[in-house]
Amino acid sequence: MRKVLIPVLALSLAAGANAQLAAARAMMAPALSDLGYTDQYSIVISGNENDGSTLTNLWARVSFMRTTAGVPYLEFLTYRNTTLLNRVVADGTFLWNYDAEKNSYWSWAYTQVPTGQTPEQAILMMFKRAVPGSYGVLTQTMVEANEVRRIGTGSMQSRWRPWQPLSNVLTSSTQIIANANTPRVSQTTYNISTPVPGTTRITAIDFNENGSGVKSGYYTQWSATFQHGTLVPSTDFTFTPPAGSRATAIQLASGG
Repeated sequence: MRKVLIPVLALSLAAGANAQLAAARAMMAPALSDLGYTDQYSIVISGNENDGSTLTNLWARVSFMRTTAGVPYLEFLTYRNTTLLNRVVADGTFLWNYDAEKNSYWSWAYTQVPTGQTPEQAILMMFKRAVPGSYGVLTQTMVEANEVRRIGTGSMQSRWRPWQPLSNVLTSSTQIIANANTPRVSQTTYNISTPVPGTTRITAIDFNENGSGVKSGYYTQWSATFQHGTLVPSTDFTFTPPAGSRATAIQLASGG
């Protein structure tokens, strides 16, 4: 009997997981379309992390704008407590990445857009690779929104996956919850609203990660709120290399 029940249970669980992922894709595809066709928005992130002994406040912000001519502008700031760590700016001509800790920066010209890519597509892909760590869930979402804008929702309806692709996905009418066990135990929650019947919108993304073993006291948690159709007043799409800073070669994470 066990030899029959175990495979049946496994098939049942797999079918349930597939149904949950399909439901998540059905929610995310139009939500990504909504974001992709929004010409300006800001994402404000706040939270904290604990390395087992010290609690550190986290704050970050992304602002994005697309002109009527399709030129992308972007600003990303990230802080630990009150200390600026990183600033990324796309100013309409260059993408700049400033490392405040090292007082160094690199730049990438819009004229270097690869053949077959739009400036917005290329800038967002570079941005995704320039921002490591858990904020990658936000850069991935922005890249996916651009993809939907370019080629439609079909691709996301068939192959969207959460930032941690091996996550177990659960859905409700207002949330997509992705639970992962690798590389650490984490939960990513996509909060979805329905501003107009038949449409969906990403209103916030929450991230929680816990350590284990030697990092059992470690955790990171933050919440990112999406402000559609508006830019945070402090947004600045200009960059001037700070005094004493030095230019370096472009440094990007692998993949993307």
